[in-house]
Formats: sequence, C-alpha cells, structure tokens
Amino acid sequence: MLSFLCHCPRVFLTSSLHKYNNTRHFSSLSAASAATAKLERAELVDSLLRSYGFNDTQISKLQTLRPRALTLHPHKIILPKFEFLRSIGVSEVDLPKIIAFNPAILETSLQGRLIPSYNFLKSLSLSDEEIITMMKNYWRIFQSDEEKTIGPKVELLKSLGVPQPAISLLLVHYPSVVHLSFVSFKNCVDKALAMGFDPSVGHFVQAIKAFSRFNKQDFQDLMEVYRRWGFSDDEILSVFRSQPLCMDSSEKKITRAMEFLINEMQWQPSAVVRWPTILRYSLEKRIVPRCKVIKLLIAHNLVEESISFGSFISISEQLFLDRYVENWLNVLPGLLGVYRGGNGMVENPPKVET
Repeated sequence: MLSFLCHCPRVFLTSSLHKYNNTRHFSSLSAASAATAKLERAELVDSLLRSYGFNDTQISKLQTLRPRALTLHPHKIILPKFEFLRSIGVSEVDLPKIIAFNPAILETSLQGRLIPSYNFLKSLSLSDEEIITMMKNYWRIFQSDEEKTIGPKVELLKSLGVPQPAISLLLVHYPSVVHLSFVSFKNCVDKALAMGFDPSVGHFVQAIKAFSRFNKQDFQDLMEVYRRWGFSDDEILSVFRSQPLCMDSSEKKITRAMEFLINEMQWQPSAVVRWPTILRYSLEKRIVPRCKVIKLLIAHNLVEESISFGSFISISEQLFLDRYVENWLNVLPGLLGVYRGGNGMVENPPKVET
C-alpha cells in the first residue's frame, strides 16, 4: 500500500502528460481519456517515489528526462526495482540519488537486464558496495548488457597480467572507461603499453584512464604546459609514469598548482617529480591549508624546517589533524582555525629537499 498521497502539483503532471499525448497524435477524446488514466498512474508513481525519499527536484528531473516513467506501473515495474536495489545494499539516502542520476533504470528490465548484469559484476569479485559505487560514478550503468560490454575488456586485461585489484579499481572508479567500445578501449591499452607502463602495476589502469581522456595532440599540449614551468621532457614523462592521472587535469588546474608549488612554495620541478601525487590533490582543500599549518609550526620551532612534503601532504586528513593540529593545540590554540580557514598563499614556506 502507498503510504501517502501525491504531493506533486497536479497542474505540472497534467502539463507533462499533455505534451506526452501530443507527441502520439491522440484524438481529442481518446487523448482526454488517456490523459486521465495516465494522470492517475502518474500520481501513484509520484506517491511511491516520495515514499522512498525522492524530493521535488529529483522527481522533476525524472519527469524531464524520463517522462515515460510517469506511466509505469508503480507496484509491478518500479517497486520491484527499488526492492532489488535496497536488497543489494543501496541505502535509503542513496536510492533516490542513484535513480535521479540514472533514471533509465526505471525502464530497464529487472529480470532481463538488472539482475543478470549484477550477477556478472559479482562474478568479477566485486562486492555489493563496489557495485553501488559504480552506479554512483557512471550514469549509464546497467543500460547495456554488462557481460557483453565489460567482459571482453576484462579478459584482455587478464591476458596481459593485470591483477584483480587493479581491474576492480578500473571497474569501480573509472566505469566510463570500460564502457568504451572495445576498439577504443584496446587503443588506450596499447598506448599505455607503448609508453612503458607495466600491466602488473596499478598505475597501468590509471594510464588507460588518462589515455581515454585525450588524444595525441592533447598530450602534447599538456606537455607544453609543464615545459613552461621548467620541466624537461624526461621529467614530464617521469611524472606521468609515476602518476598517470596528473595528465588527466586541465591546463588551468595544472597552472594553478604550479603557481603555488614553484612560486609560493619555491619548489624546483625536480621536487614535483619526486612527489607527483601532489598534482592530484585539491589546492584549496588540502595543499594550502596544510602548508599554512606547517608554516606556523616551523615558525614556532615545533617541526623541522626541512620536513618532507610527503610526510604531511600524502597522509589522511585524520592523521594530519592528529599529528600536526590537535597535537599542538595546547601550544597554539588557534591552529585548528588556521587549518579550517586555510585559503590564500604561504609566506616563508618549508624547505623541500630536491
């Protein structure tokens, strides 16, 4: 039983259905009759959606992207899919988000597509949590036969000796890559091999991800960006091989990072080569706030001026807070405020061995 009545404005639903009917050239009389039936169905669908936590924005998005969803039987078609998603671990909060992100799920066959695709992904040693993450990361998941779409690519990776954890990483966090055509996917794999990436190392699948985003000219353009900051070609390639996703950033992001690291932190390109992961971190959320804290600690002789950059940038936020903020609050009570409000640039930055 539906828990409560529809709260979606009736005039909006009627307008949506009027457009739906016009596209099918119903006669005035039959259109009126059909509109009434569809309106009643739409109100039931709306009520079901709201009972599962959908808000006005999410329902409006469904009506815009998938107007046919208004005509689906709420109990026979929609509800079983919701129950299936909840059964594999999709939370009450995430279910509306996933459906709004990928509304095609509502029109996808449960027995013919969703369950078989789910079973295939499970056969690839993915957990329910990882499959749910895939659904959050890619809006077209389950819109095709996942076994036919993904299977040949997984077999290709296995034939090259790519370990299962790396394959899982690619599937879960970069699902759009394994949904490329097989020809395009293999082209990315071939480029990674030609660049010297080792398939047995996790960076191999990151290189595939990077190559899926740009062509040869894009790669040359990004190399030119690094050259402008004093990197040699060997240093650029060294950075790319160590952290492939650093070439998956926009020119603007790279430039802003270089302005801070080289101009403000007074790094040399060789230091970036040593710590290429730095290029993947958020400047505003991680790099600048942490550097402000370290600068203050150095000023009070609480840490060495030659502190390793990686020792405070690469660690988790909780570990950073424990080690460099909360550990010194008795000496510097305002340290947490410095960290939380850490935007802007750093004067007298800590030295970094190059």
